[in-house]
Amino acid sequence: MSQDSNALEMIQNEGPKWDDGFDHDDVTKIYLVGGKTGIQFIKIDYVKSGKPKNGPFHGYSGSGFLQMV
Repeated sequence: MSQDSNALEMIQNEGPKWDDGFDHDDVTKIYLVGGKTGIQFIKIDYVKSGKPKNGPFHGYSGSGFLQMV
């Protein structure tokens, strides 16, 4: 097992797993809120058949910085 896969396993074990499914055609925006302890939540917006589709929030809301990509 590589060092990268070990790091991925450690990250995945830190919080609940989530899956927005595959019912979308593309990603339009990714929102990340982070703070001193790392990423607090992530939200991804999608497009399906040319129409915007908002994804759910994953994580917890706290004070921190917002980065939109």
